[in-house]
Amino acid sequence: MPIDGKLYLTRGAVFSYYEFISLERLTDEKWQEMLRKASTSDLQEWVPEWTKSFVRAGKGEIPFPKDW
Repeated sequence: MPIDGKLYLTRGAVFSYYEFISLERLTDEKWQEMLRKASTSDLQEWVPEWTKSFVRAGKGEIPFPKDW
């Protein structure tokens, strides 16, 4: 992704990952409605424990190389 016209190598997850058990098959619309109505604590319960080893909360500052 270019930043100020220069290309930078970046890393990290692109999409959030949630897991939960449902007795019915959800359409995209039903899933999106669930997300809209969910509280922050609901969403935290849907995040599997194993993802915490590589997910960072919040947005950090972009580290620019010092040589550029």
